[in-house]
Amino acid sequence: FRDNGPAHPAISEPPPWSRELSALAARHDVLAAEVVDPREGELPDAGTLVLTDPETGLRVRADSSAAELRRRFAAGELARRDALRAALRRARARHVEVRTDGDWLRALGRGLR
Repeated sequence: FRDNGPAHPAISEPPPWSRELSALAARHDVLAAEVVDPREGELPDAGTLVLTDPETGLRVRADSSAAELRRRFAAGELARRDALRAALRRARARHVEVRTDGDWLRALGRGLR
C-alpha cells in the first residue's frame, strides 16, 4: 500500500485503506510488505532545493544544508513509518519490512513464517 495523501498528513488520522484492510484481515491472513529504501528517510545535504508538489503544483524552496531541516525531515519520516506500523497492527495485518540495502528475500521469508 502506498499513501498518496498530503505531504504532511495528520499522523492520528487512519490511512484511507485501513477499513478495507481490516475487513480483508478479518477473513484472511494478510501480510503487508513494506519496501524501505533508507535513502528516502534522510534529506541529503545538497544545498538549496526547489520542491514541487505533483498534485497542487505548489513550489517550495528549501535549504537542505540546514541541519535542523534534515533532523525534522528524518523525524517526520520516522513518525510516518510508526503510524504505518500502528495502522497495520490495528488492521490485524502482519508486516514485513523489506529493505533495499539488505537481504530482502530473507526478510520476506521470515515474514512468511
